[in-house]
Amino acid sequence: MLTIFSTPKPFLGHAGIIQRNALRSWTLLHPGAEVILFGNEEGAAEVCQELGIRHEPDVRRNENGTKYLNCMFERAYEMSRNKFLCYVNCDIMLISDFCEALQVTSKAHDYFLSGIPVVSTPVLSVVEFSDIVYIADTAREFVRAIEAALAEPLTSPKRRLRIEAARDHSTEALGARLEETLNFDGQTS
Repeated sequence: MLTIFSTPKPFLGHAGIIQRNALRSWTLLHPGAEVILFGNEEGAAEVCQELGIRHEPDVRRNENGTKYLNCMFERAYEMSRNKFLCYVNCDIMLISDFCEALQVTSKAHDYFLSGIPVVSTPVLSVVEFSDIVYIADTAREFVRAIEAALAEPLTSPKRRLRIEAARDHSTEALGARLEETLNFDGQTS
């Protein structure tokens, strides 16, 4: 399912309460969700133990004590037991809609990979692919969209475009873009 990872500020005062509440919300998202917290800030070990969160206290830092974000991304990727990884600031609460959106997005790309026609409601994760997906919002529109999808010829260029879209949004492709963006060779940008 999903691995969420972050790094906290010290768990002191109001900031500590906000972070604890956010982390708790992550643990309640889905039974398969994994949470990893990087850093040895004050109170981190205790909160992780309390909430059943994986704690990784040792994080590479620069000479000013700033954590290298790219190192945390790399380690989270190596440690994760899940297909999807997400970095979230430690003070952001997440609700069940977050996982639902992730599942819809993931499922659409699974369908795209087969090349077969896809009919969908106008959910945000699919609307951007309206040139290769049959979008419908009403019962009548669904009937028309399904008829059009069933009539789509096997040689339709839409099939090739769906497969390309799936490959462009695969875990490997997204990981490569992330690695390029974060410059995982140990240098910061």
